[in-house]
Amino acid sequence: MTKVITIIATHNGMPWAERCFGSLSKSIISTEIIAIDNASQDGTPNFISANFPEVNLIRNQTNLGFGKANNIGLKIAIDLQADYVFLLNQDAWINPDTISGLIQSHVQNPEFGILSPVHLNASGTQLEAAFAYFVENDCNPEERSKIYSRSGEEDSLIEVDFINAAAWLLPIETVLKIGGFDPLFFYTGEDTDYVNRAKYHGLKTGVQPHAIIYHDSAGHTFLRNIQNSDWFKISRLADSYKVLKNINRSFLWCILKSYWLLTTDTLKSLNNKRIFFLYLSLWWIISNQLKNIWHNRAISRQSGPVFLDSDVIEP
Repeated sequence: MTKVITIIATHNGMPWAERCFGSLSKSIISTEIIAIDNASQDGTPNFISANFPEVNLIRNQTNLGFGKANNIGLKIAIDLQADYVFLLNQDAWINPDTISGLIQSHVQNPEFGILSPVHLNASGTQLEAAFAYFVENDCNPEERSKIYSRSGEEDSLIEVDFINAAAWLLPIETVLKIGGFDPLFFYTGEDTDYVNRAKYHGLKTGVQPHAIIYHDSAGHTFLRNIQNSDWFKISRLADSYKVLKNINRSFLWCILKSYWLLTTDTLKSLNNKRIFFLYLSLWWIISNQLKNIWHNRAISRQSGPVFLDSDVIEP
């Protein structure tokens, strides 16, 4: 019997908890659920334990961010000898046949290491905005048509350069080969890095046009208690780390591109003193992180369940 473990990192997720966890209970293929709560302040973990007692709930004392929270679940999934891991955002929910459709597509296309369903908005009336952006920029007209119309062969996959991790099916072989998310990333950018690492290790990323999730992406509550200046640093650091961590490019190329982009943004901010000084602080942080980034690039090239143990360097 195929063993599937669904991992959901939560933080102040009450607006979606019922739909998210409730949808998994209706899945055609049964799935164990691990919820890693990142110090929610709105009662999310208590709601989960009271209404979904079958969920393995882990309560973190602080907000570890998206990647490190999911890494906790990935390590457990390996220990429990799962066949597949399904990563699902707290603000998303599935159809009964979503997971089973993704698994069937992987069986027919084992060269794919990351499989994503189509992301619709919360009402199901159109593609979710971020997903639509990736589709428009990464797919040819025929592929876009299949995704918008949910057509084509039932088990077919459309190869893409990137799709965000709102709903990823990872065969356990992917996790054992690539590992977990790099903890250099707190929130945003960790999925880009993971896709780059999958590519380096010879695995494809694909979208299954017939599998559907609904993604209410307006909240981003991982950041609800973060000040704007801190969020600015987190997002801009992630942008730089995504470039610097791309192991499909030489480190010199990555440094030059990252610094060129940072220089461009810094010059654009000259008329805004606050933003300008924030950029100057980023120069300092990134320059001091290069050694750590070099170290984590080397780890990323290794084949194995890396970033799930203690040999990693964090910011």
